[in-house]
Amino acid sequence: GLRNVMKLWYEVSKIELPGLPVREIMVREPVTVFKKTSVSEAARIMRKNDFGQLPVRDSKDNLLAMIYDFDVISVLLGG
Repeated sequence: GLRNVMKLWYEVSKIELPGLPVREIMVREPVTVFKKTSVSEAARIMRKNDFGQLPVRDSKDNLLAMIYDFDVISVLLGG
């Protein structure tokens, strides 16, 4: 995945990333799901937006966790 590509690129190229704050590049209105969202709906959102993960929040907008494409695949495989 992208994480492995970034890790390899960083190790090989020895690039130094700029020291700018995360707020300058962050997504201001991220797509999220609620903890009661079905796995099939989360998978649909991920597929539609080409996301590898989604933040999961509760009814009070607290960040609870992340759901990853690997989590969806695990459900598909019965794990």
